[in-house]
Amino acid sequence: ERVRATANVPVTAALLEGPVADALQEHIERSGADLVLMTTHGRGPVSRFWLGSVADQLMRRLHVPILLIRAGAELAPPASVRRILVTLDGSAFAERAIEAALMLGRPFGAEFTLMMVVEPPLPIADPSGLMVVPADPDAERKLQQAAREYLDKQVGRLRALGATANGLPIEGAGAAQVIIAQADKTGSDLVAIASHGAGGVERLVIGSVADKVIRGSTHPTLVVRPPRDAR
Repeated sequence: ERVRATANVPVTAALLEGPVADALQEHIERSGADLVLMTTHGRGPVSRFWLGSVADQLMRRLHVPILLIRAGAELAPPASVRRILVTLDGSAFAERAIEAALMLGRPFGAEFTLMMVVEPPLPIADPSGLMVVPADPDAERKLQQAAREYLDKQVGRLRALGATANGLPIEGAGAAQVIIAQADKTGSDLVAIASHGAGGVERLVIGSVADKVIRGSTHPTLVVRPPRDAR
């Protein structure tokens, strides 16, 4: 009733029974939802690994985009999406985040920033272990150029659809930290990112960029987990 009084959209409610994540997953898939919106406590990796959370379970199960909002954070009123930061890594898998970001942002006339983190080449260790060969400076330039060309291509696709978009290759180590810092700097209303949905020990030991962004950012995060055949 509160939502109906403040928004001119159809609203229905459902009271489900059973294990929370299982019941929600079944309802979401049965209803044919295009988007799931929920809050998350954003607990650290160890506590979530042992305790689990509904948001975490759904993020690893669903192939429907999920917009996660940290508990206590909210979109600036009136609720709107003006700036969306889409994170890419050059793969077709990561590009699926663009589709979901468009679905959510175009009704608001949002501006899309396509971001790619270019990690500098690492020094090469001599097999003898006696010295470390510095990274080739030319290799770094080629990485930057390739990233720029790739982003220009993706930006061109969005502009052809009538969207406002720009590309942003940023050099830095630790992709998740660079993404969070850029979202803060640009005042992004949300961050869009594709996730493989790795879980359990694999994520605890290895981690993933998407998982670190979700836990470390105060910005709403749009998580896209494409079906396996789209990866």
